Order: sequence, then structure tokens, then C-alpha cells
Amino acid sequence: MSAAIDVAKAVQALATAVLSMMVTSTLWSLVPLAIGLHSDVVMSGSMTPRIRPGDVVISARSPVADLRPGQVIVFTDPDSAADRRMIHRYVRRNSDGTLVTKGDANTEADRAPVPPALLRGLARVRIPLVGLPAYWARTGQWLRLAGVVLALFALVGVATARTPGSAGLGSPPTAARPRPAPGCHRARGAPRERPPGNPQLPDTSADQGASSAQTDRMVDCSRNQLK
Repeated sequence: MSAAIDVAKAVQALATAVLSMMVTSTLWSLVPLAIGLHSDVVMSGSMTPRIRPGDVVISARSPVADLRPGQVIVFTDPDSAADRRMIHRYVRRNSDGTLVTKGDANTEADRAPVPPALLRGLARVRIPLVGLPAYWARTGQWLRLAGVVLALFALVGVATARTPGSAGLGSPPTAARPRPAPGCHRARGAPRERPPGNPQLPDTSADQGASSAQTDRMVDCSRNQLK
């Protein structure tokens, strides 16, 4: 029984740790928005293996003059009319001021140079895998998305479930109070009466008689319980 309790507690601790990591990673991807940073979910494998689809990249605004070759930048695709953002590596700057970029997984530089006005920021932080649900939803991978949702509900259920060692389950039963033997009841003394001759002095004869009767009754109960 104790081994089963230990296993249940270990599984619950693992589920709690996984949930904590997921919540922390999600907060890391949302908190930068409150301080003026931007977060983007990687939607292609053009930057693998360094940056993979489903990763979240946090970027901060940077002047074009501060860029250095080899840095990863976020910019709006000049060939896209849908304001699609891209995350590629900065290669060099042309004489007309446009930026040459390239994906790590691509053999050649991007065909269209990037005007400085389309620069959105310099990549600062990468959070792995946090954006996978958004990536699966964007690419229509509904089965994987449903699996993640079910797994999340399962983790919440395990983390919040009562283990056998918790209060209410598996706790040792409380000892029952011993019942008095049949016929044994606490004797109550008779009400005190004052003698008619002297109302200031109480008559203790009734109290002494009641106390003696109560003592006898307690002795009888003790004998009955020891039998």
C-alpha cells in the first residue's frame, strides 16, 4: 500500500512540474509584450536547426545602423502583401540601404532585399516549442492540437487529484470512544437544601450522601468494564 502511495505522489509531482514549466514558458512569451517587446511564432523551417517551427522568438526594436552581420532579425516579407513576418539572419547592407538576409537552412540569400522601413526588430530570446499549438492551428494539424488539449486536461486532473495519503483517503481511522457499561451513568448530586433553623449555613449532609453514592456507582462501573 505504501509503495502505491509513493508512486501516486511521484506521478502527481511530475504532472505538477510539467504544468509549472508550461505556464512559466507561456508567461515568458507574453510578459515581453508588456515592456515593449514583440513575440513571433516561427512558422517555417528556414532557420533550422537553430530555430525550429513552433518556437517563439522575442525581438526588440533596433536601429538599422546598429545591426551586425550574423544577427537574427525580424522583418516584414517584402514579397508578401499580407504583412507576413520573417525571421532570418542579417548578411549585409547594400549600397542603397536595403538589407540582405538569409535563412540558415537555405543555400542562397533571400531574393528580395529588405527596405529599412520593414525592419521590425532584433531577435533577443528564443523560447522552444511554446508556439507549437499556434503553429499546428495555422497549418491545419488538428489531430496534434487535440492531443495537446487532452494531455493538458489529463495533467490538470492528475495534479489536482487526491493521492491515497492525502486527507480523506487512506488516513488512519480514528479510535472510537469507549462506551460505558450498561447501567453505568454519571450520578448527579441532589440539590442543596438549607436547614430551616440557620439560613446562612448550608446543609452538606445531602452533598456527602450524593458524593458517596456517585463514588460507589463509579467503582461498580469500573468493575463491570474490567470483567
